Amino acid sequence: MMTASLNQAKSLFPNNGSNSTTAKMTAVMDIISQIKDAVKNNDMMKAQTLGTNLDEAIDPLKDVIKDKNPDLVKSMDVEVLMDMMKETSPDMSKINSTLASMNQAMAQATKLF
Repeated sequence: MMTASLNQAKSLFPNNGSNSTTAKMTAVMDIISQIKDAVKNNDMMKAQTLGTNLDEAIDPLKDVIKDKNPDLVKSMDVEVLMDMMKETSPDMSKINSTLASMNQAMAQATKLF
């Protein structure tokens, strides 16, 4: 009975602190890793689908990160990545470089929280 009440109380007051932000950033880095794997396997459809997921996951984090380090947000432009992946003959080295930059920026952002 007490556990149910505790869980109900937790749902009323979600953890919006740094632990939550860090967990979201870790999830973003996981999506970036999945995109890298899809690109490595030349599965651009999967990479694009994951790119959409990345965009949805990274968007709410941009404002939080921007408050602490605006320069990091510049390396998190998912639209540029999506445009590269949609090209008829995508430049895989450019895509991989962009993914590496995004991953590095997110890793640096994680240290801020």
